[in-house]
Amino acid sequence: MSAALDHRWTDVFQRPGVVEWTWPLGEREHYWGYSFRPFQANEPHCEIQRQWTSSDNDLRHTQHLVTEVQSGNIYRLSAIWVSGA
Repeated sequence: MSAALDHRWTDVFQRPGVVEWTWPLGEREHYWGYSFRPFQANEPHCEIQRQWTSSDNDLRHTQHLVTEVQSGNIYRLSAIWVSGA
């Protein structure tokens, strides 16, 4: 059996500075990886400062990302997860 990757993303606009994003995405059965990338060229600084996951009593997961950028622009939050093994 081989592993498969699945990918979801959302494009967001962030003003210069620090912002916390919440994304109701994820579950506990697979490996999840998240990234925060510039959508356009010539971005001097784009960083995830903090990342954590919360869940409720029904195991609905929410991903939290605190990001910092130097210039206001469009950025892409991406999530990949591995299914199979």
